[in-house]
Amino acid sequence: MARFPYQYINISGIPTIKTQTVVISDTAVTFKFAPDFDGRPFRGLILVYISEAIPEGTTTTLPIQFSMAGTTSNITVAGGANVTVADLPGVGIYLVYFDRWADTLQLIGSLPTAATQATSSTAGSSDSTNNSMRTVKKSN
Repeated sequence: MARFPYQYINISGIPTIKTQTVVISDTAVTFKFAPDFDGRPFRGLILVYISEAIPEGTTTTLPIQFSMAGTTSNITVAGGANVTVADLPGVGIYLVYFDRWADTLQLIGSLPTAATQATSSTAGSSDSTNNSMRTVKKSN
């Protein structure tokens, strides 16, 4: 077992963590991580690899939560609105800002996966730039 709950993807770079399970309830979709954070204060960016798909048919208005070290927090976007099932394109890598002191867990964006790139190209996307970061936007 790793000594630290996250790994650096380069020397002193952005830590990364991978989901272990997803729990669907009537009130939320909760992704759990292991090993748990050990209570150390942390503030900064984290690359989160969501490795479990949310089952089809899950209510799209349910908020997304992360559960670490016995603490469960809703993920928000700028402005404080909860990220919902409809906002996550699926399994992939997400950039998250986490501040333990301020109890902030905010989705910054996602890295496109082969599945999400195929979907956007078949939908007639006119994005000709080679952006490696895609912003997850809430639909109104």
